[in-house]
Amino acid sequence: MNGAQDDSGFAATVAAAARAAWWSLLVGAIALSLMGVWFLVCTRTACLMEWVAGVWGVEPATAHIIFIVFLGAVKFFLFVWAIHCVCLSLWARRLRRMGRA
Repeated sequence: MNGAQDDSGFAATVAAAARAAWWSLLVGAIALSLMGVWFLVCTRTACLMEWVAGVWGVEPATAHIIFIVFLGAVKFFLFVWAIHCVCLSLWARRLRRMGRA
């Protein structure tokens, strides 16, 4: 194998990793949306919020704060993941262009 074939194989690997990263980001965004809906259902239904708080052994107000912090942490993680997806995609595009030149 020569160097050009190695580079094109590496570019294909990076492009595949970028596609996989975007798909996992999509799955994470769908999961975050479902968690958000569950959060709204729990907070708008008093008996369900009291049940969740009872299972966790905390007050309903504390359970509400836990929900908000957890959703915020997941949003932050997805934001960082999106930055990595963009960087991988740009790197794959740059490798692909270098291979053509």
